[in-house]
Amino acid sequence: MPSALRMAAESAPLMLDLVEFATEIVKSASPRTDHEHWRTAVLAGLIDPSPGTPQYGPTMRAWSPEDDLVTPRRVEPWIEVLQAVLGESPGLTPTLLVAFRDGEVVVESRQGFERLERLGAVTVEGSLVRLTPLGVRGLFACGRWADPSYWLLEPGEWWANLSTEDLVAFLQAAAQLRLVDQAGAVERWFEQASPEQFAYQLVHAGPSLHGGALATAFGYLLRIGLDAAPAVEEWLASVSLACWGLLWFDLIGAPRVGAPTEQEHACLIAESKRAVDELRILLDRSALEPPQPPLPGATIDQLSLAIPHRLATPRVGELLQRLLNSELREQPGDRAELEQLLAETR
Repeated sequence: MPSALRMAAESAPLMLDLVEFATEIVKSASPRTDHEHWRTAVLAGLIDPSPGTPQYGPTMRAWSPEDDLVTPRRVEPWIEVLQAVLGESPGLTPTLLVAFRDGEVVVESRQGFERLERLGAVTVEGSLVRLTPLGVRGLFACGRWADPSYWLLEPGEWWANLSTEDLVAFLQAAAQLRLVDQAGAVERWFEQASPEQFAYQLVHAGPSLHGGALATAFGYLLRIGLDAAPAVEEWLASVSLACWGLLWFDLIGAPRVGAPTEQEHACLIAESKRAVDELRILLDRSALEPPQPPLPGATIDQLSLAIPHRLATPRVGELLQRLLNSELREQPGDRAELEQLLAETR
């Protein structure tokens, strides 16, 4: 059964138009350099414009193999087209990254985004732009998820003047297992960081974090321990983060007097649900497009930080390893058991 991403790629109107255009060019043996599709088709590798008669490029041959025994590829050629479109309009990429981070973005002009909509990379409703699953796959098109497929962030080194924006990017990537050498990278940060400074950086990033990224920051603060207490105190004054602060003090054995308000508790529940939903999305994506190269076991272990603390049990860790680690065999009922645990926690 074809994956949802494959079906989306092969039904995208602009993709079909470009494939038809490339076919017409090669059959007519006549370049049409003034056509609106020419530049994109060449940049994407649908057409090889080398001197002489135009030929199919590698992307077109992947989409429509000459050998009937070869299975046509859909997602990879689509990604090449998206990269070509973004290469022609580089100003769109920062906006798409904001849409990925926040779930949607408000744009002043729809110019450029309507073309991306015809490609199936985004949806446009008025001034709101949202990435589709296929758009996310194409946007982050170098890295771990299938060939090529998903963005990996090279985290670099921790430093005292680390900006909140950079730390948010680090935590968001860590929550989705998207750091290069994730287990090693996180360990290096803890070795390099001043515990107190790192704690304040994590706490100050808190208002910009949600779901798994917020849970990851919380887990890092737990790892720092009592040195983080002065920083975590600041969370107690925030409605959206107070419950996280109270929980942190409880878990390190220094509970604070008083109970959270109904609103504060609701914020904790909402972010915990979001973290669980993000884990489901990661598992679904991995099932559709297994990571290549495979995720190391030590990287998969990092998921224990990106889920609600009460869910980070040895049994859940064992299930996640069997579902995501290609070196382990998934057992019958593993996925159903994990889903039941997620449903109970959510």
